[in-house]
Amino acid sequence: MQMHARNSGVIETAMLRARISCALKCLIKLRSISRPDAMLHANICARVGFTPPTLAKLLASGAGKTEHLFALMEYLSVKPHELLRIAEIYRDSDDLLRLVSALIQKDNFSVSPPEIGNSHAAQTAQSA
Repeated sequence: MQMHARNSGVIETAMLRARISCALKCLIKLRSISRPDAMLHANICARVGFTPPTLAKLLASGAGKTEHLFALMEYLSVKPHELLRIAEIYRDSDDLLRLVSALIQKDNFSVSPPEIGNSHAAQTAQSA
């Protein structure tokens, strides 16, 4: 019985990571409308210190290190708890789009992403 509970927890964690990836992908897509250069995958990789395959894994399935997820959230200027809340509650792709749009409007993401070259998250991501 305990083995089943452990496996269930792993599946839930994997599902949450995949949902976070979907939310990040949606955020990048919506931000690319107003900031196309900043949202190009090559530019994200250069600014955050990822390799293109690392970014692709994060956006495809949530696979990857937690530090990478946090570095990407920092680059996108989104608070982790806000993105986590969206990942936990969205019901379908339309709902995800609505929630991410509301987040962008609330936080007014019209400014360019922050420089994080010297931040702890960027250093952690680069050392991984």
